[in-house]
Amino acid sequence: SGGTPYTTATIAHSLSTLQPIVQLWLVDNDTTPSASEQIEAQIDCTSSANVKITFAKLPLKDVQVTIIAPNVSNVSPSYS
Repeated sequence: SGGTPYTTATIAHSLSTLQPIVQLWLVDNDTTPSASEQIEAQIDCTSSANVKITFAKLPLKDVQVTIIAPNVSNVSPSYS
């Protein structure tokens, strides 16, 4: 009944891979970066250049997203 609304973000990573490694970190701006907490979400690779991240609830702080793939040079991601 009712259910929790999900919050999604789509990130264009331009890594040309269907198996990117994605890490999510809840950023605590009040402390040092090493105090950031790794968090979980549903990650769907929607194409070789995009991932969709679905959170069960809206994160209370900023989320840092790290996306890597083997043998890829630097790229500039975008999100929506």
